[in-house]
This record gives sequence, structure tokens and C-alpha cells, in this order.
Amino acid sequence: MDGLLIESETVYDKIIGDIAREYGKEYTIETKLKILGTTEKGTANVAVTMMQLPISPEDFLVTYKEKS
Repeated sequence: MDGLLIESETVYDKIIGDIAREYGKEYTIETKLKILGTTEKGTANVAVTMMQLPISPEDFLVTYKEKS
């Protein structure tokens, strides 16, 4: 890298928030704090569980990757 910093957390927050809204859920600060520092698989597990999304973590990851 040439020293350019990429602020990826904002992008990921928007994607997760968009997925949550698709199911009438809210991406809260509590969920965000649990997700910070996790792997993609961990993110999917936490998001689906904490926001009680009616999809599997695997389906969450498919949507997450499509939107990124």
C-alpha cells in the first residue's frame, strides 16, 4: 500500500444496515460492537443471531458479499 487509508468500517456498517432493513430489523450499536473485529463468518453469525434475521448465516454472507 502507498499509505492510503481506507475507511472500510463505514462501508461494512452500511451493508449490514441495509441487510437488516430488508428484514425490518435495526443494526444497533450493540450489534456493531459485537461484530467489530470478527471474521466474515463471525460477522454473519452475530448479525443473524442478534438481529434475529430470518435467514441463515450462509445466506447473510451471500448477500453481504454481493453488496460489497
